[in-house]
Amino acid sequence: MNPVKIRTADVRDAKELLKIYGYYVEDTAITFAYAVPTVNVFQQRIASTLEKYPYLVAARDGQILGYAYGGPFIGRAAYDWSASKNWASVISMPASAFQRLGIHI
Repeated sequence: MNPVKIRTADVRDAKELLKIYGYYVEDTAITFAYAVPTVNVFQQRIASTLEKYPYLVAARDGQILGYAYGGPFIGRAAYDWSASKNWASVISMPASAFQRLGIHI
């Protein structure tokens, strides 16, 4: 098995990332979302995040297995240099569960 590679996400990854995110929206209560966003909305989320925070993709052999991203901690000026991280809960393909992607991201 080839190693997992970590790279910065790109808006062109949105369709593949939505396959992962969509599972969690439709089949779990983890996201607190009721509907899967459109590809365009997800592209905007990626682009917006990348303006200030990291958005990482974990891939093996060109297949995206999971992703993680950072975001604002609290929307107040005093917290501008603080960040919330969503890599404590790496979002991954259900088939990739328990493959320890988090240690790579």
